[in-house]
Amino acid sequence: MEKFQIICFGLALLTGISGVSKLSQLNLSPQGSKLTDKETDRLLIGMANLFFTLIAIACIFLKF
Repeated sequence: MEKFQIICFGLALLTGISGVSKLSQLNLSPQGSKLTDKETDRLLIGMANLFFTLIAIACIFLKF
C-alpha cells in the first residue's frame, strides 16, 4: 500500500469507530417508543459514518 492509501485507511477506520460509538450511545427499547431528536441525530450520524467508511475502504482496495 502506498502512504496515501494507509492514511486514508486509517481515517476511514477512525470514522467507522466514531460511527459505532454514536450507535452504541442509543438507548433503544423494544416497546417501539419514538426516538428523541438527540437519538435520531446519533442514529443518522452513526449510520452515515459507517456508510462513508465502507465506501472509503472499498475505494482504497479497488484503487479508485
